[in-house]
Amino acid sequence: MCSSDLLSRKCLQQQIDSGIIEAIERPVFRQVELRYFLEMGQFNHNLPGYRILNESNYLTSIVKDPSCIPDLMDQITEEDFYAATHSIFYLTNFGHNPNYFSVGSPNGTSTICYFLERSLDITIDCRHWDLVAEILLCLQCLETD
Repeated sequence: MCSSDLLSRKCLQQQIDSGIIEAIERPVFRQVELRYFLEMGQFNHNLPGYRILNESNYLTSIVKDPSCIPDLMDQITEEDFYAATHSIFYLTNFGHNPNYFSVGSPNGTSTICYFLERSLDITIDCRHWDLVAEILLCLQCLETD
């Protein structure tokens, strides 16, 4: 690393240490995303762990009660789809931990895959190709074979 990289890193760590990142309100999936990138950059931070963050994520509700999926599909918004896909990307470390949702719930991963397959039907029907691509990537991230 050159000296300007070290200076930038030090400046960024100072901002993190000041608590500014905790002071800004973000949706859960954005908090998961921020935690992921801070950890990838090996920065010290005080963000809650993934399990705590994910407790308020509706993906957790789906894993706990798969029977809610049909009702959810009638109410889900574009923002909800993006929140789900981005959460899956980061929580599975882009497929390096495909069983994240099965910890504590043996059928968790298959339940999330079922949700994604139903989501895929909807997004294809709506011709929302960006979400179709994200959902396909999520299914790849959850592949356990």
